[in-house]
Amino acid sequence: MSPAAPFDRCLAADPYYLSVLETIVLPMRFRDRMVPAQAARYAAAFRHIRAQDYGTALALLDELAQTTGGADGGLALATAATVHWIAGSDRAATALLDRCRACAPDCAEYRHLAGVQAIRQRAPAAAAARFLEAVTLDPGFGPGWAALALLYALDDQWTAAEVPARRALAAGCELGAGLVACCLMFSTLFQGKPMAGPFLATPETVPAAAVERLLARLPAVDTSHPPPPDETGPTLFVFCDPVYLRAHALPLIRSLAAVAADCAVHLHVANPRPEDPGLIRDMAAGLSGTRIRLSHAVETADPGRFGPLGIYCACVRFCRFHQFIRDSRRPALMVDADSLFRRPPDRIPGWGRADLDLALLANPTAPPWERFLGCGIYAAPSPDGLDTLARIAAFIARNLIAGKGRWFLDQIALFLAHRTRGAGLRLLTWDAANGPFDLRHRDDSVVWTVAIRKEEEGRYKKYKQTLLNHTIPAP
Repeated sequence: MSPAAPFDRCLAADPYYLSVLETIVLPMRFRDRMVPAQAARYAAAFRHIRAQDYGTALALLDELAQTTGGADGGLALATAATVHWIAGSDRAATALLDRCRACAPDCAEYRHLAGVQAIRQRAPAAAAARFLEAVTLDPGFGPGWAALALLYALDDQWTAAEVPARRALAAGCELGAGLVACCLMFSTLFQGKPMAGPFLATPETVPAAAVERLLARLPAVDTSHPPPPDETGPTLFVFCDPVYLRAHALPLIRSLAAVAADCAVHLHVANPRPEDPGLIRDMAAGLSGTRIRLSHAVETADPGRFGPLGIYCACVRFCRFHQFIRDSRRPALMVDADSLFRRPPDRIPGWGRADLDLALLANPTAPPWERFLGCGIYAAPSPDGLDTLARIAAFIARNLIAGKGRWFLDQIALFLAHRTRGAGLRLLTWDAANGPFDLRHRDDSVVWTVAIRKEEEGRYKKYKQTLLNHTIPAP
């Protein structure tokens, strides 16, 4: 195991990976063994943890550890260690985990937690040793295999990641199963092996005619109000479903009207409600003074047969983006429907550049399935730009048709396209940390974007509410 730098970059920058490693539901395995009074005390401690009353929770857990033994006492100590992690007391957490393993030296879960603590302390070699101890004690312990797979993958050790990834999935591990599948896919890809068939269809290049046949098997498109043919300059492309149309696309377009005097928007609605075209026309009429020209296109078939609607929309938008640029012959920027503009789009580097094929939002320290983010992509109708978009569209369409739509599919497609075409492209990469698409919602950003926490209180939600209330303050 190499030095700790990958964990400083990946785990510290994105705690999600650490939470995947540490989220073991220990009570499911041990609490039922407790006598009723002890189980009730343990449940009470959990209630205090949820209420952030950590002092009371720690007191209850300490009492429980003293009155029980073995794995039951270890459970109380491990839970107390987690509380100390939350509070930032790593030294106290480590001491409790040492006591925890002494209570139950044959418990795989406690070795796993010790591995997680080693990652927190930026000691990946020690973490790998603890995870190996866990799966040696219990070869069917899926979370231990999953942790090893993620540990190796984040360190770019793809050959080493393959075996634990397969063992985790064979054990039916639900802990980070999607990420483990990604580990397996990329370990086989980077070793020159075929892609893992159970997870994704192969990404081979296909002729243009084959791309069209693939796209034709997805729901048909009824296009209404296409962009006027005499317009020039880039277009903003937004894809959404009826729920996102109301909750997000409306304030997105209003935010654009607040900062841009002239911009064309192509809004694509998947499986719309009957009243949605009228809603779009009313929105366009209400923004006529801003000279924003709004069009829309509609999926006419139910996309549900291609998997959950959220995954379908997240993925198929890249197919529609390719078709739009191919048919309109105009450069375009696709943004997430829940984005909000704070500056005109021409402030985005690359906007309108004639010498550019593609611009991607890159996070170079992330694992491959998140190396390129889907919240912003700019493409030109150049031969190389269209070829790259066709590869992305074909890979996504093949997997949707095969019933293998999954989260990260769109970002995997971007990664594979960059890997196979990047050297021959006039390519621009925006920095995910300091580029025009901003997750931290700074004042000088061009676009505010979000991940999964769209409804959390903060600057993003307050700004969106002003837009929904028809009050659009200048930034």
